[in-house]
Amino acid sequence: MIAVLIISVLVFFVIFLFMPEVSMKFFRFSNDTEYVAPIKEVKEKAEEVTLKSDADVNSEINEFLSSADGKEVVESIQNAAVKAGKTVSEYMKSDEASEFLNSAKNYVKRGVGSAKDFFQGEGKEFIEGLKN
Repeated sequence: MIAVLIISVLVFFVIFLFMPEVSMKFFRFSNDTEYVAPIKEVKEKAEEVTLKSDADVNSEINEFLSSADGKEVVESIQNAAVKAGKTVSEYMKSDEASEFLNSAKNYVKRGVGSAKDFFQGEGKEFIEGLKN
């Protein structure tokens, strides 16, 4: 068993060190710089393209946000966020929300299961009832 392992390691190193084409074919790497250099070039080009495209994208985004359409979009998003916040606050003050939270608290207190179980069972049914 050990002899097979030693022979395998020796064969690997012979292929790796003295047969770079075979090494690339079977192991996808080699110690020959002829095969390593193109990989480095590809990585460098990919990084260069990524940096350039990030700069281009950022300038396009900034240009759009400075335009009238961009300002309108930002304002719409801000208004929607404010409206959503008010809606959530109003709901949390409602009797339905209190009933829902109390149901969850009692479910866990009774030892029936965890809050996760509640949201997968009774809580899910409660939420479905609100939708109707």
